[in-house]
Amino acid sequence: VERVFYQRNAKTAIPVAQASGVAVALAGAIDLPVRQFTAQEVKLAVTGYGAADKIQVQGMVARLCGLVEVPKPYDAADALALAAHAAQENEARIRHLRKHPRPEVQRRAVGTFCLHRRAR
Repeated sequence: VERVFYQRNAKTAIPVAQASGVAVALAGAIDLPVRQFTAQEVKLAVTGYGAADKIQVQGMVARLCGLVEVPKPYDAADALALAAHAAQENEARIRHLRKHPRPEVQRRAVGTFCLHRRAR
């Protein structure tokens, strides 16, 4: 879910914050884990530049996802970029846990990894 960190336009910030709140509340109601990222975090992870414009994000999302055309509208590219960043973070967290000195933590990481792989 995109976290509203800073918006110049209040007309945009309020609906985005409301939609994020609804998504987080619904996920929480069914015990789904939720990760929130700012637009800058996602842009940095996907393009390597935290101030990337929408066209750059669209282009990198198309490359990452192996798409022939860039996703349209911009919101679709943003959603895919959020998902890609969440997947990258999840993979990194699993790699870190697999190196943990306690075997029970390593087993939990392997279980999480298997669930993550099955969901793909």
